Amino acid sequence: MGPYVADELRQIRAAAREARLAGLRANAEAAAARKSGEHDIATRQQELAASYHALHQAYLEREAVFAATTADRADWDTATRAQRHLAVGADAELRRRHRTSITHRCGRPSPNPPQIRSGPSLLLPWASRLASWPNRSRTWPPRTAASPTCSPTGRA
Repeated sequence: MGPYVADELRQIRAAAREARLAGLRANAEAAAARKSGEHDIATRQQELAASYHALHQAYLEREAVFAATTADRADWDTATRAQRHLAVGADAELRRRHRTSITHRCGRPSPNPPQIRSGPSLLLPWASRLASWPNRSRTWPPRTAASPTCSPTGRA
């Protein structure tokens, strides 16, 4: 059973149950209002009950679709379980036998693994130029003779 369809089926069933209960509650409120002579409230509650009934019917239709999808998914799972199990086992065996020539997802052979470097070679090319800047102040952007009042905020 797929996780998304099963979650949606559970949510639809809960919503249908809530719509049904709200419709019953509105019917009871309408009956109580009618009994006490408040006909305008009874009419509104009866309209609300009819709305909840229509919502409940819509949820039941959607539930039927999701239930059928869930049943189809369960049938597919049962019918293909052995083949999927064999495929996973074959893939694991292939990877075990050919560890050095495993391919990337796109199907090309994997390139040489990247070399792990340590020490100063890890510095990016621009990092070595940073130390040789003539203006070693920590302001950005660097101040030039043309714009001596330049600041990060753009104010003097």
